Amino acid sequence: MIKVYVKWMTENEKIEMVEIEENTSVGELLRSFEKKDKDYMVVINGKSRLLDHILQDEDEVKLFLLMAGG
Repeated sequence: MIKVYVKWMTENEKIEMVEIEENTSVGELLRSFEKKDKDYMVVINGKSRLLDHILQDEDEVKLFLLMAGG
């Protein structure tokens, strides 16, 4: 198991420490939160990453909800 810190970049900027299996991708992490119906920009340790990025112990994951509109 590894620990990652998830920060939801919303109005309350909630931070959670989550224990996950090694070799877990960002997409798998989002599915564990049942957030599959929304699109997020993912920033890990200050760098933009894709959903297939494999998380490492002590990563800081910031999730920004993408907005649509016009």
